[in-house]
Amino acid sequence: MAKNPLPKREEIIALFEIYSPLLSIECRERFLDYYYEDCSLSELAENYHVSRSAIHDGLSKTVSKLNAYENKMGLLKKKKKLLEKLSEYQTITNEEEKKKAFKELLEEIEDAI
Repeated sequence: MAKNPLPKREEIIALFEIYSPLLSIECRERFLDYYYEDCSLSELAENYHVSRSAIHDGLSKTVSKLNAYENKMGLLKKKKKLLEKLSEYQTITNEEEKKKAFKELLEEIEDAI
C-alpha cells in the first residue's frame, strides 16, 4: 500500500492557517480548493487545465513548504503550548496557584512573540 503523501489533514490545515501568507497565490488557491472545498484531484486538474499528477505534486510541495516553515519557526507548536497553558490556567481554583500560573502564562506568551 502506497504511503499517502498528504497526511494529517487537520494538522496540515492548521499549518496553512498560520503560514498561508508565505505561499504563492496559486498554491493558496489550489490548497483551498482541495482542503476546504473538498475538490478532487481530477476536478482541480480540469479547473486548472493541468494533469492530476501536477495537482498532486503541487499539493505535496505545498505541504512540504508548510512543514518546512513550521520546522523553522514553530508557530503551531507555540500556539498549541499556549492553548494548553491557558486551559490549565482556567482549571485552577486556588488564588495563589492561579497567580503563579498566570505569571507562567505571561512568560510563555513573551517567549512566543
